Amino acid sequence: MKVRKNNTFVSFRSQIDSHISLSKISKEFRTSAHAQTVLYVCAAITGMIWEMPAVISIAAALLAVTALLEIKDLRPRLRPEIRKNLQARKYWLWLTVPFFLVLISAPYTSDLEYLSERLRIKLPFILLPFAFAALPALRKKELQIIGIFFVLTLTVAAVWVLQNYYFNYTEINDAINRGKAMPTPSSHIRFSLATAGGVFCALFLGWQKEILGTKKLKFPALTCGVFLFIFLHILSVRSGLLAFYAAAGVLTLQYIYQSGNLKIGVVTLVLLVSVPIAAVKFLPSLSNKIGYTYHDLRHSLAGKGQNFSDGERWISLRAAKEIIEENPILGTGAGDLKQEMRRVYVRQKQNLVTEKMPHSQLVSVTAGTGLVGLLLFLLGFFAPLFKSKNYHNYLFTAWHVIIFTSFLSENTFETNYGVSLWLTGVLVGLSYLSGNVQEKSIVRQK
Repeated sequence: MKVRKNNTFVSFRSQIDSHISLSKISKEFRTSAHAQTVLYVCAAITGMIWEMPAVISIAAALLAVTALLEIKDLRPRLRPEIRKNLQARKYWLWLTVPFFLVLISAPYTSDLEYLSERLRIKLPFILLPFAFAALPALRKKELQIIGIFFVLTLTVAAVWVLQNYYFNYTEINDAINRGKAMPTPSSHIRFSLATAGGVFCALFLGWQKEILGTKKLKFPALTCGVFLFIFLHILSVRSGLLAFYAAAGVLTLQYIYQSGNLKIGVVTLVLLVSVPIAAVKFLPSLSNKIGYTYHDLRHSLAGKGQNFSDGERWISLRAAKEIIEENPILGTGAGDLKQEMRRVYVRQKQNLVTEKMPHSQLVSVTAGTGLVGLLLFLLGFFAPLFKSKNYHNYLFTAWHVIIFTSFLSENTFETNYGVSLWLTGVLVGLSYLSGNVQEKSIVRQK
Protein backbone atom coordinates (compact mmCIF):
# COMPACT_ATOMS: atom_id res chain seq x y z
CA MET A 1 0.00 0.00 0.00
CA LYS A 2 1.47 3.35 -1.04
CA VAL A 3 1.53 6.17 1.43
CA ARG A 4 0.49 9.44 -0.11
CA LYS A 5 2.58 12.40 0.86
CA ASN A 6 0.84 15.44 2.22
CA ASN A 7 1.88 18.13 -0.26
CA THR A 8 0.85 20.86 2.14
CA PHE A 9 3.10 19.42 4.84
CA VAL A 10 6.03 19.00 2.43
CA SER A 11 5.65 22.58 1.23
CA PHE A 12 5.44 23.84 4.81
CA ARG A 13 8.52 21.81 5.77
CA SER A 14 10.53 23.18 2.85
CA GLN A 15 9.57 26.72 3.81
CA ILE A 16 10.71 26.09 7.38
CA ASP A 17 14.03 24.63 6.15
CA SER A 18 14.48 27.61 3.85
CA HIS A 19 13.71 30.00 6.69
CA ILE A 20 16.20 28.27 8.99
CA SER A 21 18.85 28.36 6.27
CA LEU A 22 18.26 32.05 5.63
CA SER A 23 18.37 32.70 9.37
CA LYS A 24 21.73 30.99 9.61
CA ILE A 25 23.06 33.00 6.70
CA SER A 26 21.73 36.22 8.20
CA LYS A 27 23.28 35.41 11.58
CA GLU A 28 26.60 34.50 9.98
CA PHE A 29 26.66 37.80 8.09
CA ARG A 30 25.86 39.80 11.24
CA THR A 31 28.54 38.08 13.29
CA SER A 32 31.21 37.19 10.71
CA ALA A 33 33.77 39.84 9.86
CA HIS A 34 34.91 37.68 6.97
CA ALA A 35 31.44 37.58 5.37
CA GLN A 36 30.98 41.33 5.81
CA THR A 37 34.41 42.07 4.35
CA VAL A 38 33.72 39.93 1.29
CA LEU A 39 30.36 41.63 0.73
CA TYR A 40 31.76 45.16 0.98
CA VAL A 41 34.75 44.36 -1.24
CA CYS A 42 32.44 42.88 -3.89
CA ALA A 43 30.26 45.99 -3.65
CA ALA A 44 33.33 48.20 -4.17
CA ILE A 45 34.36 46.11 -7.19
CA THR A 46 30.90 46.58 -8.70
CA GLY A 47 31.07 50.32 -8.05
CA MET A 48 34.46 50.64 -9.72
CA ILE A 49 33.76 48.60 -12.83
CA TRP A 50 30.30 50.09 -13.45
CA GLU A 51 31.27 53.62 -12.32
CA MET A 52 29.08 54.02 -9.25
CA PRO A 53 31.09 56.32 -6.92
CA ALA A 54 28.38 56.30 -4.25
CA VAL A 55 28.59 52.52 -3.98
CA ILE A 56 32.36 52.70 -3.55
CA SER A 57 32.06 55.31 -0.80
CA ILE A 58 29.31 53.45 1.06
CA ALA A 59 31.24 50.17 0.88
CA ALA A 60 34.37 51.86 2.28
CA ALA A 61 32.40 53.48 5.11
CA LEU A 62 30.67 50.21 6.06
CA LEU A 63 34.00 48.39 5.98
CA ALA A 64 35.44 50.94 8.42
CA VAL A 65 32.46 50.48 10.75
CA THR A 66 32.85 46.70 10.53
CA ALA A 67 36.52 47.06 11.46
CA LEU A 68 35.57 48.97 14.61
CA LEU A 69 32.46 47.14 15.77
CA GLU A 70 31.23 43.57 16.04
CA ILE A 71 27.73 42.41 16.91
CA LYS A 72 27.21 39.97 19.78
CA ASP A 73 23.67 39.13 20.88
CA LEU A 74 22.39 41.97 18.68
CA ARG A 75 24.58 44.45 20.58
CA PRO A 76 27.46 46.28 18.88
CA ARG A 77 30.79 46.47 20.70
CA LEU A 78 34.37 47.37 19.87
CA ARG A 79 36.32 44.49 18.38
CA PRO A 80 38.66 43.17 21.09
CA GLU A 81 41.34 42.15 18.57
CA ILE A 82 41.77 45.60 16.96
CA ARG A 83 44.89 46.57 18.91
CA LYS A 84 46.51 43.18 18.36
CA ASN A 85 45.82 43.25 14.61
CA LEU A 86 47.04 46.83 14.19
CA GLN A 87 50.24 46.07 16.12
CA ALA A 88 50.99 43.08 13.91
CA ARG A 89 50.46 45.11 10.73
CA LYS A 90 52.22 48.37 11.54
CA TYR A 91 54.09 48.37 8.24
CA TRP A 92 50.74 48.86 6.47
CA LEU A 93 51.13 52.50 7.54
CA TRP A 94 53.34 52.92 4.48
CA LEU A 95 50.15 52.81 2.41
CA THR A 96 49.06 56.14 3.93
CA VAL A 97 51.99 58.06 2.42
CA PRO A 98 50.07 59.55 -0.58
CA PHE A 99 47.56 61.18 1.79
CA PHE A 100 50.21 62.74 4.03
CA LEU A 101 52.24 64.00 1.06
CA VAL A 102 49.25 66.19 0.22
CA LEU A 103 48.38 67.04 3.83
CA ILE A 104 51.83 68.44 4.69
CA SER A 105 51.41 71.12 2.02
CA ALA A 106 48.19 72.42 3.62
CA PRO A 107 49.78 75.20 5.77
CA TYR A 108 51.55 76.69 2.73
CA THR A 109 49.02 76.33 -0.09
CA SER A 110 47.06 79.23 -1.53
CA ASP A 111 44.68 77.05 -3.57
CA LEU A 112 42.47 75.61 -0.83
CA GLU A 113 39.86 74.36 -3.28
CA TYR A 114 42.34 72.17 -5.16
CA LEU A 115 43.95 71.04 -1.90
CA SER A 116 40.62 69.95 -0.41
CA GLU A 117 39.79 68.05 -3.59
CA ARG A 118 43.11 66.18 -3.44
CA LEU A 119 42.62 65.34 0.24
CA ARG A 120 39.11 64.04 -0.41
CA ILE A 121 40.30 61.77 -3.21
CA LYS A 122 43.17 60.45 -1.09
CA LEU A 123 41.15 59.94 2.10
CA PRO A 124 40.81 56.17 1.37
CA PHE A 125 44.60 55.91 1.90
CA ILE A 126 43.79 56.49 5.59
CA LEU A 127 40.42 54.78 5.87
CA LEU A 128 40.95 51.50 4.01
CA PRO A 129 44.39 50.46 5.38
CA PHE A 130 43.07 50.99 8.92
CA ALA A 131 39.91 48.97 8.19
CA PHE A 132 41.70 46.00 6.63
CA ALA A 133 44.47 46.05 9.25
CA ALA A 134 41.95 45.97 12.10
CA LEU A 135 39.91 43.10 10.61
CA PRO A 136 40.80 39.38 10.81
CA ALA A 137 42.96 38.08 7.97
CA LEU A 138 41.12 36.79 4.93
CA ARG A 139 41.32 33.05 4.35
CA LYS A 140 41.74 31.22 1.05
CA LYS A 141 37.97 30.73 0.78
CA GLU A 142 37.26 34.46 1.00
CA LEU A 143 40.13 35.27 -1.34
CA GLN A 144 38.74 32.91 -3.97
CA ILE A 145 35.19 34.27 -3.62
CA ILE A 146 36.46 37.81 -4.16
CA GLY A 147 38.58 36.65 -7.09
CA ILE A 148 35.64 34.85 -8.71
CA PHE A 149 33.39 37.89 -8.30
CA PHE A 150 36.06 40.20 -9.75
CA VAL A 151 36.59 37.99 -12.79
CA LEU A 152 32.87 37.43 -13.41
CA THR A 153 32.05 41.13 -13.08
CA LEU A 154 34.79 42.01 -15.56
CA THR A 155 33.62 39.26 -17.92
CA VAL A 156 30.03 40.57 -17.89
CA ALA A 157 31.31 44.12 -18.47
CA ALA A 158 33.53 42.89 -21.32
CA VAL A 159 30.57 41.17 -23.00
CA TRP A 160 28.61 44.43 -22.72
CA VAL A 161 31.48 46.37 -24.33
CA LEU A 162 31.86 43.82 -27.14
CA GLN A 163 28.17 43.71 -28.02
CA ASN A 164 28.20 47.50 -28.29
CA TYR A 165 31.33 47.29 -30.45
CA TYR A 166 29.65 44.68 -32.67
CA PHE A 167 26.56 46.82 -33.30
CA ASN A 168 28.60 50.01 -33.81
CA TYR A 169 31.65 48.49 -35.46
CA THR A 170 32.38 51.13 -38.12
CA GLU A 171 31.65 54.14 -35.92
CA ILE A 172 33.80 52.93 -33.03
CA ASN A 173 36.75 51.99 -35.27
CA ASP A 174 36.59 55.42 -36.90
CA ALA A 175 36.54 57.05 -33.45
CA ILE A 176 39.59 55.04 -32.37
CA ASN A 177 41.34 56.19 -35.52
CA ARG A 178 40.71 59.78 -34.34
CA GLY A 179 42.17 59.16 -30.90
CA LYS A 180 38.97 58.26 -29.06
CA ALA A 181 38.45 55.17 -26.90
CA MET A 182 36.04 52.28 -27.20
CA PRO A 183 33.03 52.98 -24.90
CA THR A 184 33.38 51.23 -21.53
CA PRO A 185 31.17 51.20 -18.41
CA SER A 186 33.74 53.32 -16.55
CA SER A 187 36.98 55.21 -17.29
CA HIS A 188 38.54 53.31 -20.17
CA ILE A 189 42.03 53.61 -18.69
CA ARG A 190 41.16 52.31 -15.20
CA PHE A 191 38.86 49.72 -16.76
CA SER A 192 41.73 48.41 -18.89
CA LEU A 193 43.99 48.21 -15.83
CA ALA A 194 41.29 46.26 -13.98
CA THR A 195 40.96 43.95 -17.00
CA ALA A 196 44.72 43.34 -17.03
CA GLY A 197 44.49 42.40 -13.36
CA GLY A 198 41.45 40.25 -14.10
CA VAL A 199 43.44 38.14 -16.58
CA PHE A 200 46.03 37.30 -13.92
CA CYS A 201 43.34 36.74 -11.28
CA ALA A 202 41.48 34.27 -13.52
CA LEU A 203 44.68 32.40 -14.38
CA PHE A 204 45.64 32.35 -10.70
CA LEU A 205 42.27 30.80 -9.82
CA GLY A 206 42.56 28.24 -12.61
CA TRP A 207 46.03 27.31 -11.43
CA GLN A 208 44.77 26.27 -7.99
CA LYS A 209 44.29 22.62 -7.22
CA GLU A 210 40.70 23.39 -6.22
CA ILE A 211 38.43 26.41 -6.19
CA LEU A 212 36.04 26.50 -3.22
CA GLY A 213 36.64 22.81 -2.66
CA THR A 214 35.93 21.64 -6.21
CA LYS A 215 37.88 21.15 -9.42
CA LYS A 216 34.85 21.95 -11.60
CA LEU A 217 35.48 25.70 -11.42
CA LYS A 218 39.05 25.51 -12.74
CA PHE A 219 38.14 25.31 -16.43
CA PRO A 220 35.58 28.18 -16.31
CA ALA A 221 38.18 30.33 -14.53
CA LEU A 222 40.81 29.63 -17.18
CA THR A 223 38.24 30.24 -19.93
CA CYS A 224 37.41 33.65 -18.45
CA GLY A 225 41.14 34.40 -18.27
CA VAL A 226 41.64 33.64 -21.97
CA PHE A 227 38.51 35.64 -22.88
CA LEU A 228 39.66 38.69 -20.90
CA PHE A 229 43.13 38.39 -22.48
CA ILE A 230 41.63 38.55 -25.97
CA PHE A 231 39.23 41.30 -24.93
CA LEU A 232 42.10 43.42 -23.56
CA HIS A 233 43.61 43.51 -27.06
CA ILE A 234 40.30 44.31 -28.74
CA LEU A 235 39.74 47.11 -26.22
CA SER A 236 43.05 48.59 -27.41
CA VAL A 237 43.80 50.83 -24.44
CA ARG A 238 47.56 51.28 -24.37
CA SER A 239 47.82 51.72 -20.59
CA GLY A 240 46.16 48.37 -19.95
CA LEU A 241 48.17 46.55 -22.61
CA LEU A 242 51.48 47.99 -21.41
CA ALA A 243 50.61 47.11 -17.81
CA PHE A 244 49.66 43.55 -18.74
CA TYR A 245 52.79 42.82 -20.76
CA ALA A 246 55.04 44.47 -18.18
CA ALA A 247 53.53 42.29 -15.43
CA ALA A 248 53.72 39.17 -17.61
CA GLY A 249 57.37 39.88 -18.39
CA VAL A 250 58.27 40.39 -14.73
CA LEU A 251 56.45 37.21 -13.68
CA THR A 252 58.17 35.24 -16.44
CA LEU A 253 61.60 36.39 -15.31
CA GLN A 254 60.63 35.65 -11.71
CA TYR A 255 59.49 32.15 -12.69
CA ILE A 256 62.74 31.47 -14.53
CA TYR A 257 64.75 32.61 -11.49
CA GLN A 258 62.70 30.60 -8.98
CA SER A 259 62.19 27.40 -10.97
CA GLY A 260 65.31 27.35 -13.12
CA ASN A 261 63.11 26.24 -16.05
CA LEU A 262 64.74 28.26 -18.80
CA LYS A 263 62.92 26.58 -21.70
CA ILE A 264 59.40 27.47 -20.56
CA GLY A 265 60.58 30.96 -19.64
CA VAL A 266 62.10 31.61 -23.06
CA VAL A 267 59.01 30.27 -24.87
CA THR A 268 56.81 32.57 -22.75
CA LEU A 269 58.99 35.58 -23.50
CA VAL A 270 58.80 34.80 -27.24
CA LEU A 271 54.99 34.65 -26.98
CA LEU A 272 54.92 37.96 -25.12
CA VAL A 273 56.67 39.54 -28.10
CA SER A 274 54.85 37.75 -30.93
CA VAL A 275 51.25 37.91 -29.65
CA PRO A 276 50.95 41.74 -29.65
CA ILE A 277 52.55 41.89 -33.09
CA ALA A 278 49.95 39.43 -34.41
CA ALA A 279 47.17 41.30 -32.62
CA VAL A 280 48.09 44.56 -34.37
CA LYS A 281 47.82 42.79 -37.70
CA PHE A 282 44.50 41.02 -37.14
CA LEU A 283 42.54 43.39 -34.83
CA PRO A 284 41.29 46.58 -36.54
CA SER A 285 40.74 48.40 -33.24
CA LEU A 286 44.33 47.86 -32.13
CA SER A 287 45.69 48.61 -35.61
CA ASN A 288 43.79 51.92 -35.65
CA LYS A 289 45.08 52.79 -32.18
CA ILE A 290 48.68 52.23 -33.25
CA GLY A 291 48.09 54.25 -36.41
CA TYR A 292 46.71 57.18 -34.45
CA THR A 293 49.60 57.00 -31.97
CA TYR A 294 52.09 57.31 -34.84
CA HIS A 295 50.10 60.21 -36.32
CA ASP A 296 49.97 61.97 -32.93
CA LEU A 297 53.69 61.42 -32.36
CA ARG A 298 54.63 63.01 -35.69
CA HIS A 299 52.70 66.17 -34.80
CA SER A 300 54.22 66.26 -31.30
CA LEU A 301 57.77 65.99 -32.64
CA ALA A 302 56.99 68.80 -35.09
CA GLY A 303 55.88 71.02 -32.20
CA LYS A 304 52.20 70.82 -33.18
CA GLY A 305 50.94 68.63 -30.36
CA GLN A 306 48.16 70.97 -29.22
CA ASN A 307 44.70 69.39 -29.38
CA PHE A 308 46.18 65.91 -29.82
CA SER A 309 45.78 63.60 -26.80
CA ASP A 310 49.39 62.39 -26.69
CA GLY A 311 50.72 65.77 -27.78
CA GLU A 312 49.03 67.52 -24.86
CA ARG A 313 50.42 64.86 -22.53
CA TRP A 314 53.94 65.67 -23.67
CA ILE A 315 53.25 69.38 -23.24
CA SER A 316 52.06 68.75 -19.66
CA LEU A 317 55.22 66.77 -18.89
CA ARG A 318 57.45 69.53 -20.25
CA ALA A 319 55.60 72.08 -18.10
CA ALA A 320 56.05 69.85 -15.05
CA LYS A 321 59.76 69.54 -15.88
CA GLU A 322 60.13 73.31 -15.48
CA ILE A 323 58.41 73.19 -12.10
CA ILE A 324 60.68 70.35 -10.94
CA GLU A 325 63.79 72.26 -12.04
CA GLU A 326 62.66 75.25 -9.99
CA ASN A 327 61.92 73.18 -6.84
CA PRO A 328 63.79 69.87 -7.18
CA ILE A 329 64.07 68.85 -3.51
CA LEU A 330 60.72 69.69 -1.88
CA GLY A 331 58.58 70.58 -4.88
CA THR A 332 56.09 73.39 -5.31
CA GLY A 333 53.57 71.92 -2.84
CA ALA A 334 50.90 69.39 -3.77
CA GLY A 335 48.14 71.91 -3.13
CA ASP A 336 49.65 74.54 -5.44
CA LEU A 337 50.53 72.27 -8.34
CA LYS A 338 47.49 73.22 -10.43
CA GLN A 339 48.27 76.94 -10.13
CA GLU A 340 51.91 76.36 -11.01
CA MET A 341 51.01 74.34 -14.09
CA ARG A 342 48.71 77.15 -15.25
CA ARG A 343 51.49 79.68 -14.70
CA VAL A 344 53.92 77.67 -16.84
CA TYR A 345 51.33 77.19 -19.60
CA VAL A 346 50.82 80.97 -19.74
CA ARG A 347 54.57 81.57 -19.86
CA GLN A 348 54.99 79.00 -22.64
CA LYS A 349 52.05 80.55 -24.51
CA GLN A 350 50.42 77.18 -24.95
CA ASN A 351 47.03 77.42 -26.66
CA LEU A 352 45.39 74.37 -25.12
CA VAL A 353 41.74 73.37 -25.07
CA THR A 354 42.36 71.57 -21.76
CA GLU A 355 45.19 72.45 -19.41
CA LYS A 356 46.24 69.02 -18.29
CA MET A 357 48.00 68.21 -15.05
CA PRO A 358 51.31 66.31 -15.44
CA HIS A 359 50.25 63.11 -17.20
CA SER A 360 52.27 60.79 -14.97
CA GLN A 361 51.77 59.98 -11.30
CA LEU A 362 55.52 59.91 -10.72
CA VAL A 363 56.01 63.31 -12.36
CA SER A 364 53.05 64.78 -10.47
CA VAL A 365 54.45 63.59 -7.14
CA THR A 366 57.91 64.96 -7.96
CA ALA A 367 56.57 68.33 -9.12
CA GLY A 368 54.36 68.66 -6.06
CA THR A 369 56.62 67.27 -3.31
CA GLY A 370 60.08 67.09 -4.88
CA LEU A 371 62.56 64.23 -4.91
CA VAL A 372 61.99 63.75 -1.17
CA GLY A 373 58.29 63.19 -1.78
CA LEU A 374 58.99 60.86 -4.70
CA LEU A 375 61.28 58.72 -2.52
CA LEU A 376 58.63 58.47 0.22
CA PHE A 377 55.97 57.72 -2.39
CA LEU A 378 58.00 54.83 -3.85
CA LEU A 379 58.78 53.45 -0.39
CA GLY A 380 55.10 53.54 0.48
CA PHE A 381 54.17 51.81 -2.76
CA PHE A 382 56.72 48.99 -2.65
CA ALA A 383 56.88 48.37 1.12
CA PRO A 384 53.94 45.91 1.07
CA LEU A 385 55.58 43.97 -1.77
CA PHE A 386 59.01 43.52 -0.19
CA LYS A 387 57.97 43.24 3.45
CA SER A 388 58.09 39.57 4.51
CA LYS A 389 59.00 38.69 0.90
CA ASN A 390 55.42 39.11 -0.33
CA TYR A 391 56.84 39.33 -3.86
CA HIS A 392 56.92 35.52 -3.87
CA ASN A 393 53.17 35.69 -4.44
CA TYR A 394 52.81 35.98 -8.20
CA LEU A 395 49.38 37.63 -8.17
CA PHE A 396 50.47 40.22 -5.60
CA THR A 397 53.55 41.01 -7.68
CA ALA A 398 51.49 41.31 -10.86
CA TRP A 399 49.16 43.82 -9.21
CA HIS A 400 52.09 46.01 -8.14
CA VAL A 401 53.61 45.94 -11.63
CA ILE A 402 50.26 46.75 -13.30
CA ILE A 403 49.61 49.81 -11.13
CA PHE A 404 53.24 50.99 -11.16
CA THR A 405 53.36 50.78 -14.95
CA SER A 406 50.28 52.99 -15.12
CA PHE A 407 52.20 55.66 -13.16
CA LEU A 408 54.42 56.22 -16.19
CA SER A 409 51.63 57.74 -18.28
CA GLU A 410 48.63 58.20 -15.99
CA ASN A 411 47.70 60.02 -12.78
CA THR A 412 46.32 56.82 -11.27
CA PHE A 413 46.04 58.16 -7.71
CA GLU A 414 44.33 61.41 -8.72
CA THR A 415 40.92 59.78 -9.25
CA ASN A 416 38.57 57.92 -6.91
CA TYR A 417 38.55 54.92 -9.25
CA GLY A 418 42.34 54.67 -9.40
CA VAL A 419 42.79 55.00 -5.63
CA SER A 420 40.05 52.44 -4.90
CA LEU A 421 41.35 50.04 -7.54
CA TRP A 422 44.87 50.03 -6.09
CA LEU A 423 43.87 49.87 -2.43
CA THR A 424 41.25 47.16 -2.88
CA GLY A 425 43.70 44.88 -4.67
CA VAL A 426 46.70 45.45 -2.43
CA LEU A 427 44.75 45.27 0.85
CA VAL A 428 42.89 42.09 -0.07
CA GLY A 429 46.29 40.59 -0.89
CA LEU A 430 47.92 41.85 2.31
CA SER A 431 45.03 40.63 4.44
CA TYR A 432 45.32 37.13 2.99
CA LEU A 433 49.12 36.99 3.13
CA SER A 434 49.26 38.27 6.72
CA GLY A 435 47.31 35.23 7.87
CA ASN A 436 48.78 32.68 5.47
CA VAL A 437 52.54 33.12 5.73
CA GLN A 438 53.18 29.53 4.71
CA GLU A 439 51.31 30.04 1.41
CA LYS A 440 53.16 33.07 0.03
CA SER A 441 54.96 31.19 -2.68
CA ILE A 442 52.15 30.19 -5.01
CA VAL A 443 53.69 28.76 -8.11
CA ARG A 444 50.93 26.27 -7.38
CA GLN A 445 48.73 26.03 -4.29
CA LYS A 446 48.25 22.53 -2.98
